Amino acid sequence: MGRNKYTAREIEIIGKLLDKKCSGNRLEQKELRHKLRTQFEFNISDFGEQGKSFTRQDLERCVERGVIKLLAQADAHGIRINGETKSKVEYKEPEPYKPVFGIPPHKKKAGSQDIV
Repeated sequence: MGRNKYTAREIEIIGKLLDKKCSGNRLEQKELRHKLRTQFEFNISDFGEQGKSFTRQDLERCVERGVIKLLAQADAHGIRINGETKSKVEYKEPEPYKPVFGIPPHKKKAGSQDIV
C-alpha cells in the first residue's frame, strides 16, 4: 500500500509518467512503474482495476473523487517517502532506453563494457 496524498506538482509528474508508460514498450513500462513505486510510493494497483490500463485520466478521476488527496505545498514538508522524512520530493527525468545489442541495462554484467 502506497501513499494517497500528493502535491499538485507530484500529480503532474505522475501524470506525465503515466502518459509515457502508456506509449512505451514493455521494458519502458516496467521501468516507469518501478519509478512510480519507488520515487512516489504510487502503486497503480491501489487505484486501478487489476488487468486494466491506468491512465492520466484515471489519475485525474481519482483526484476528483477524493481517492487521491491533494496536499498544499506547505503540507508536503515532512512527509515520509520510502521510510525517510523528506522536505520536498525531487524528480529526475528518466533517461531514454537505449538497447545495447539487445541487452537491457538491468541484465548487463557489472563492469562489462559496451562494444562500439
